Amino acid sequence: MTGVLQFLPRPDHQLVRRLTDEFDSIYGVAERALARLFATYPSNAVREEILLKVVAVNQLYGTQVYAVRELADHIHGLEIDGLLRDGAPEAVELIAGFEIKGRPRRLYSFATKYCSWHAPERFPIYDSFVDRSLWLYRQQTGFSKLQRANLRHYALFREAVNDFRTYFNLTGVGVKELDKALWMLGKAHEPNAGG
Repeated sequence: MTGVLQFLPRPDHQLVRRLTDEFDSIYGVAERALARLFATYPSNAVREEILLKVVAVNQLYGTQVYAVRELADHIHGLEIDGLLRDGAPEAVELIAGFEIKGRPRRLYSFATKYCSWHAPERFPIYDSFVDRSLWLYRQQTGFSKLQRANLRHYALFREAVNDFRTYFNLTGVGVKELDKALWMLGKAHEPNAGG
C-alpha cells in the first residue's frame, strides 16, 4: 500500500482543473443531461418526475438499484425538498435507508448522487473511487482524523471533504469540481485498474 501512496500528486487548483476537464471530456454529455433533467424537475412532489430522476441517476452512474419504482415511491414519501434546499445531511440518510420486500437496503452512494443533483454545492458525492482518494490522501498526509468507516456516514463524509479542501487550500474549488477530481484520482489508483 505504501508504494501507491507515494504516487499520489499533491492536489492543487491546476490538478483539479485538469482532472475536471478530463472527466467532462468523457462524461460531460451525461452530466449535462442530468443537470437539465434536475433543472426541469427540481421538486420531489410528483412520483413520475422522481421516477425519471431515479432512473437517470441509476443508469448514468451505474448505482445498481433494481427497484427503481419502489425507490421513487420511497423518495416521494419522504417530503425532502426542504432538507435538500438546506443541504441537510439527513436527506442523504433518509433516501439511503430504503427497504424493499421487507429487507433493508442502504443505497448510500445513490442517495449522495441524487441529493447532489438537487444542490451540487451542498452535497458532495460519495463513491468508491472518492472513498479511495480520500483514504489514500488521509494515509499520506493525515489531512483528517476520520476513520475510513466514517466516510459511510454522510455528515462525517462531508466533514472529510471539507477538511480535504481546507488542508490543500482548495476552498475556492467548487464541490462539483472536487467530486470529479477525487473520482478521477480514485479511479486512476484503483488496485485492479488496467492502465
